[in-house]
Amino acid sequence: MAGPLDPRTPVIVGTGQWSNRVDRGADPASPVELMVEAARRAARDAGAVDALESLEAVRVVGLLSWRYRDPGRLVAAMLGCPQARSGLTAMGGNAPQSLVNRTALQIQLGELDSALVCGGEAWRTRKDVIRRDERPAWAVQD
Repeated sequence: MAGPLDPRTPVIVGTGQWSNRVDRGADPASPVELMVEAARRAARDAGAVDALESLEAVRVVGLLSWRYRDPGRLVAAMLGCPQARSGLTAMGGNAPQSLVNRTALQIQLGELDSALVCGGEAWRTRKDVIRRDERPAWAVQD
């Protein structure tokens, strides 16, 4: 019979996804806005909406559709946890799983208690806006 669960066992407590359907008339959402809404949906899924404000880290999978210097910092600010450390992966097919693995290890080692792992792509939306000879009205970081 197994003993008690180690309190440092990493657990995914909620998941969220948002497909912004500009092809059905939705306003174009930026990659950061996609991540924030998905995070809010994950928090609702977990029954832990208040937990977003106490996140210790916001980790973002590298983005193709828009360049941010630190998208995790923007996500953290919009979620009400500006104190959260941020991180951004390099590009690569294994980046999302590696990010989950590294975050879980840091939780297991006691370096973190809570983290958001997220990503958001708006490539089609960006292409559609540019095709209209416009520039997306998305956040720009110095």
